[in-house]
This record gives sequence, C-alpha cells and structure tokens, in this order.
Amino acid sequence: MNASIMCQLSDGQQWKLDSCKSCKCHRGMPSCAITRCNTTCAEGTRLVNFTGECCPKCVEVEGVCMAFGDPHYKTFDGKMFSFKGVGKYQLTADCENNSFSVKVANANKLSSTSTKRVALRYGDVRINLQQKGRIKYNGQRVKAPYKVEGRFRIEKVKDNVEVTLQNGVKLFWNGKSFLEITVPASYKNKLCGLCGNFNAKVQDDLKIKGGRIATDKELLSFGTSWCVGKRSDCAKKIRSVNKAVCSSKHRPETSYCKYMSTEPFSACDSKLDYIKYYKACKVDMCHCPNGKCYCESLMAYARECERLGVKLPNWQKASYCDASSLRRPNLSARKAHKSHRHNALYRYIPKNLNKTRSSVNPIPLQ
Repeated sequence: MNASIMCQLSDGQQWKLDSCKSCKCHRGMPSCAITRCNTTCAEGTRLVNFTGECCPKCVEVEGVCMAFGDPHYKTFDGKMFSFKGVGKYQLTADCENNSFSVKVANANKLSSTSTKRVALRYGDVRINLQQKGRIKYNGQRVKAPYKVEGRFRIEKVKDNVEVTLQNGVKLFWNGKSFLEITVPASYKNKLCGLCGNFNAKVQDDLKIKGGRIATDKELLSFGTSWCVGKRSDCAKKIRSVNKAVCSSKHRPETSYCKYMSTEPFSACDSKLDYIKYYKACKVDMCHCPNGKCYCESLMAYARECERLGVKLPNWQKASYCDASSLRRPNLSARKAHKSHRHNALYRYIPKNLNKTRSSVNPIPLQ
C-alpha cells in the first residue's frame, strides 16, 4: 500500500514496507527509516541470515573436524596435519561430561593408510559406520533412513551417510575414508582427541593425552597418545607404514590433485587457500591403491568452501569423483583425465609446487 494513502488513515500509525524499512505518519506526512545492520561479530561467532529478518545475527560457530585420505586431519580450531597411525584412535569425545565419543579404526594397504570404520557412542547408543555405507546400531545391521525418536536419526545424503544426535553432534561419512564431525558451540573447550579441544586456539590442538602440548615435529607422540588400546601396538604399526617415501615414478599420479585449482573450484579462491589440501592430495596420490585417492582431498576442500558460502555445483562430475566415475576402471579414468583436463590443470598451479616431493611421514600442513 502506498505510504501517502496509509497516512490518510491516522496520524502516528506505523507499518513496514519490507523487513528493513518501516514508516509512520507524522502530521499527515509519511516518515520512513531503514534499519542499519551490524556487520561485525566477535571472535568465535559469525553472521547468519534468518528468514523474515532484516539484519543477520551473530551466532556461535559450530566446530567442524575432518579426517580424510591417508589420513589427514583438520581440527575443530582449524589446524591441519597428517598422522598415519594404524589401529584404533579417539577422534573426539566429551571429556568433561562423557556424553559421547567418536573413535576410528585405521588400516593400511601397501604403504597407504586410511580410516575404515567409525564407532560412535552416545549414552547407551552404539553406531558403527563401515565401508560401502554399511551401518550397525547396537550390533544390528540397519539401513538409512533410520531413527530412534529423541536419540538420533540416520539419513542418506546422496551416496553418503549422515548421523545426527539429539545433542546436536553430526557425523558425515562417505562410506570409504572421509569423515566429518560437526559439534554445537555448547561443546567449546570440552572436547579431546585428535580433533583438538575446540577452544578457538589452534596453537594448543596437539595436546598429548593427559599431558603437554606437542610440537609439529612430535606428531607421532601426539597421535599415539590417543591410541585406543595398547599404545605400543599402534606405534609398532606406524613405524612399518612410515618407511615408504614417494618416488619420482608416482609424480604423474599427483597431477590429479590440480583439479582443485580449476573450475568449479576456482570460485572459492578468494575465500579459502587450497594449497594445504593440494599438499595432502599429493601425499595420498603418491601411494594410492585405487587411483581415486585425490577425491577425498577434493571433498574436504569442497565442503569447506560450501561452509564459507561458495556453491560448487557438480564438482564431483567435473573432477571424475561422482559415483559413476568411481566405479570405472582406473584406465578409463586416466584417459578421461588426460583428454579433458590435462592442459587446464597445469595452467594454474604454482611452479614450485609441481616440483615438490611428498613424504608419507607425519607432516604438519599448517
């Protein structure tokens, strides 16, 4: 309704033209004002738009931890590192109230290590996420979608499995070796494990269980401290895996990692530096048992970009990481890679990174 017509109704009457603009009548004349919004938030919070609200509001940031590839970890506070421990490890847990825990089982194939199973405990609930999307609830096989009212729900998200607990904790599992854990802000400074303590301080994320803060050169000590079971067994297995070093014959395989420097990923360049993910990808492809290990680093990078508001439609298909491509023999994937993308891939990557040789020893990526 036109503002001048509204003012004919009664002096002093107020109304909204939209969510950000309001008007009132003053002596028969319309007087309108636009709401000014705060565009800054305190550390640990971010702006979120709500439907029907003019201004975004500052809300506490959820914590996100990722485990992917051979295995690489990104903690709740953003530290990225590689730790190739074989065995069972505590990824994260509520170390204040013992309300939940997430443990992973890592296994090696040739010189490559990856997460094979995930064990989630939530009170009397036990959920196991296994290879190829298999799920067990308290020892019994179940299929998504599945839920227990007031406790949890399990959903299928494309070819992935997502578990949401009543306490707000979420697990995203791709059925291979990519795991993402999201925790609400209420768990700040209450967590412990390979994913860190979620206190917005990246410098203390490598806290050895029950002790001091490890340095980047002490990742082996840090990782084995979170071994579930006999710590000596984990350390013994790690030493045998870490003997392998990337040789020059594997260099062509690492070129697959350059997908993240091309479309559609380049839309995220201004929001997130892909170099850490690229380095992680090179390590994975150097000793990849199936030719598709680069897809996990791309997934980690893509999900981080999407959390920052960058939409990456069809990134899986563009990089041959979609379900149909993953079922192809390696030779078909290589031919597609070479014929469709090879020239573009070499156009964007810094020259000094092309010459980098990666080791499979524990390395800091930050």
